[in-house]
Amino acid sequence: MPSYCYVRTTDKKIVERFYGMNDKKPKTITCKDGVKAKRSLGSESPRRHGGTYPMLSRAIGCSRKRHEINAQNKVYAEQGLSSRVQPDGRVKIVNRGERNELLKLHGHIDLDAGYGDYNGK
Repeated sequence: MPSYCYVRTTDKKIVERFYGMNDKKPKTITCKDGVKAKRSLGSESPRRHGGTYPMLSRAIGCSRKRHEINAQNKVYAEQGLSSRVQPDGRVKIVNRGERNELLKLHGHIDLDAGYGDYNGK
């Protein structure tokens, strides 16, 4: 049975609901405590990219050495990218388009690529 994600309007927590394949999937639901929640398509894909942006990536990051972080951030700035390496070495990716550009820049591909994701082609 597929799961569907909804974001609560008050505290922005994600609520997961299960519906059968033939069931109607509402755009909004009312939680047990009466709070409304709207469907969040981006949150329904946890296997791919964490579902939402910004996201943090270890795979295209670097070590925690300050000079390596600065060098990688300089390359990103020269490429016109706004994603940046964080002090812990992970890269904060701001959107899907930048993720695709970063994958190309680093010579990586997404083996679980969906529509619009960079898969090497």
